[in-house]
Amino acid sequence: MLHLTWWQALALLVSAAAAIVGGRYLGRGLHRGLYRLTLLTHTPTDDRIVLRLCAPMEALAAVIVWELALSLFFVPADVLDVAHTAGRLGLLVAIAWAALRSIDTVIDARFSGHMITRVALPIAKRVAKALVAVIVVVMVLGARGLATGTVIVALVLIGM
Repeated sequence: MLHLTWWQALALLVSAAAAIVGGRYLGRGLHRGLYRLTLLTHTPTDDRIVLRLCAPMEALAAVIVWELALSLFFVPADVLDVAHTAGRLGLLVAIAWAALRSIDTVIDARFSGHMITRVALPIAKRVAKALVAVIVVVMVLGARGLATGTVIVALVLIGM
């Protein structure tokens, strides 16, 4: 590791374990609360969306617990920078995961009764998921510090 004493390395491991366990319980609690709120509405679509968001909410809560746990220990600045970058990447992955899980439910709910949807629905889902994946890849590259300006211009020119 980078200039770490044994207790700092142990603190990072404890932070990771706390993020995994705490994120699981905090995410489930947040999911239950959000699901109970959606049960009060009259539309079934939001209930189905929230049901699919359990695992992404656990990942989001794990990132929050990770960032909070990092603030409790003193580690060198370069290690802290790497840990915060990992947290930002985890946040992007959790948000993308939630978006990808929501796409199926939203498209199914919006276009479920039409005859043309037997052919167009799978294509629309794949296009939407590919668009989300491209956006996330560009964001991850930007979070890693790489220049993404030319990639964005290329995506705009090809029509994404």
